[in-house]
Amino acid sequence: MQNSIKHLVLPNDISGTKEIMKFIAQELSPETYISLMSQYLPYHRAKEFPDLSRRLKVSEYEQAQKIMHKYGLYNGWVQESYGLERFAGVNIKPMLKKD
Repeated sequence: MQNSIKHLVLPNDISGTKEIMKFIAQELSPETYISLMSQYLPYHRAKEFPDLSRRLKVSEYEQAQKIMHKYGLYNGWVQESYGLERFAGVNIKPMLKKD
């Protein structure tokens, strides 16, 4: 059975993407399947926490993808924004390893 992990990217790197991806690659396997998610929406009391009071920026999500690839993680799924400045949970597609 193949490992599969969902990682929700949060604004201001609160989700610790670099540390998580490094751990997955080094302690689990670079073959692990990852669903890199952008669905975070600031509901309920999020406005009380400035770092969580907004949706994810495309640039933050793109940085998370770069980090994932830096650690050799290419299996799984990413989401496209189609040019939107901010997005959430749309256009899911498989990752492709770049040669």
